[in-house]
Amino acid sequence: MPIIFKSTHICEKCNHEFEWIYFEFIRQPLSSNLFVEKIPNGLKAHHIEKINDKTYKVAVNCPKCDYDNFFEYVLED
Repeated sequence: MPIIFKSTHICEKCNHEFEWIYFEFIRQPLSSNLFVEKIPNGLKAHHIEKINDKTYKVAVNCPKCDYDNFFEYVLED
């Protein structure tokens, strides 16, 4: 399960800075031997939407106040 994005964000409500991650499961056909991977620890983004090649809309809850933070994440070169 490769981590696709890993970054920090400051909560828009309580100003708490936290680290978040986004990963994707690797799909495997049931007819083959299954490879089991550990789910990464860390605060997971619950929604990612691609806007263009470098920009994504991200939704993640603050671990301190549970506020839904919606923001744009831009990939660095």
